Amino acid sequence: MPLSEIIVNTGNILNSEHLKKRVNLGPQEELVDSLREALKSSAAELKKGAADKPDSRWACGDTTSDLFAEESREELKITVKIFLMDVTKESLISAVNETLRQLQVNTLDLLLLSVPSNNYDQFKEVWAALEGYAKSGALESIGVSDFDLAEFDKLYEAASVKPSVNQVNLESCCVIPPELSDFAKKNNVQLLTHNDPRTMLEPESVADILKSADLACLEPETCTVAWLVRYSAMVKLRGVVKSRGFIFSIHQKK
Repeated sequence: MPLSEIIVNTGNILNSEHLKKRVNLGPQEELVDSLREALKSSAAELKKGAADKPDSRWACGDTTSDLFAEESREELKITVKIFLMDVTKESLISAVNETLRQLQVNTLDLLLLSVPSNNYDQFKEVWAALEGYAKSGALESIGVSDFDLAEFDKLYEAASVKPSVNQVNLESCCVIPPELSDFAKKNNVQLLTHNDPRTMLEPESVADILKSADLACLEPETCTVAWLVRYSAMVKLRGVVKSRGFIFSIHQKK
């Protein structure tokens, strides 16, 4: 019987010998390669999980953290971007809690949210959950990705904890619109650039990754990704990224 959900942590991909040989990868290619390698290396662990606790939730991969081997938590800035495919409060809570657990930390410095639609009415419960984490101190700052001025303004006005960052994709917007720039300056919002595709992981890519991993405990055609997290830890004083990786949740549809 297949597992109902698996959580996979790629670990620090900066240490991956496989990825070191793959130069000039785009964000999507890096993600797909990382997930494929993580699933392959976890095949035996997942097989055991399916045998011991079928139809259950199972975490695998590099669940230990080496973030603090040389630097203390205070010396690191940990940034997380959540690509939320299943836009529900439950999936958001699962993603945040699992990230904190996997990285073995109590706080994240910045969490960025990417959703399929920037219509506030479609993700307001998700944002409310993020605000809860911010108010509790688990998230120092929260922000969003790829919001135009009208979308960001609506969120900003409705939010009790204001977004402090808006990521702008320069591939689709070569120059930051002056109106958005003026709004950001007036409200102390940081505009950051990125090159992530809007859809980070296509459904067919998920099926291909699972097929290539050859996992008997999963049925690729009936699997879906609820959320995907990319994390990075940077040494503040040196501006050096020490760790980067992905955590993702695969659900088996019933």
